[in-house]
Amino acid sequence: MFNRTKSIVIAMCFIPFLSANGNVFYGELHNVENPREVVLKLESGNLMRLKLLGPDFGESRDVACDTSLSNERACELLREMLTGNQLGIIVEEVEGETMYGDIVVRRKALSLSLIREGHYRVDTDYNRSHALLEAEQEARCNYRGMWAKWRGNYEIAKSCAGW
Repeated sequence: MFNRTKSIVIAMCFIPFLSANGNVFYGELHNVENPREVVLKLESGNLMRLKLLGPDFGESRDVACDTSLSNERACELLREMLTGNQLGIIVEEVEGETMYGDIVVRRKALSLSLIREGHYRVDTDYNRSHALLEAEQEARCNYRGMWAKWRGNYEIAKSCAGW
C-alpha cells in the first residue's frame, strides 16, 4: 500500500511537467487557409490546423485567402513570415478538433511580431496579454503599419506622450 501511494504521489508530481510541455510542437508551414488559420506539417509528418490567437484579424478572419484583396495580402504576409522556417507551435486551447495558439518563428512569437509591426491590433475580446498591448502601443506611437496614417494626429501623440 505504501509503495502504491508513493508511486501515485510521484506520478502526480510529473503530471504538471508533462502537461506543460505537452502543448509544444515543431514543424513547418504547410498552407495558409485564411488570415487567422494555418495548417502546419509537424515533425512527425502529421498536419495540424491552428487558429492564431492574439491579433484581431477583423470580420474576414475566417474567410478564405482568395476571396478579397485584403485577405490575399494578409495570407501572403503569413506565408512570407513562416515559409522556410522551423516553427515552434504552442497550443493554448483545444475545442473539439480546433486548436488555438501561437507560432514561434525566429525566436519570436508570431502574434507579437504581427502586432508590433502594426499589421493588426490586439484582439481584446479574447486576449489581454500585457506584452501584446505594449506591442500595439509601440506600433501606434511609432506609426508603424496601419498606424502610419495617424502620423501627426494630436490625440495619438498626446496618448503616446503620456499626457
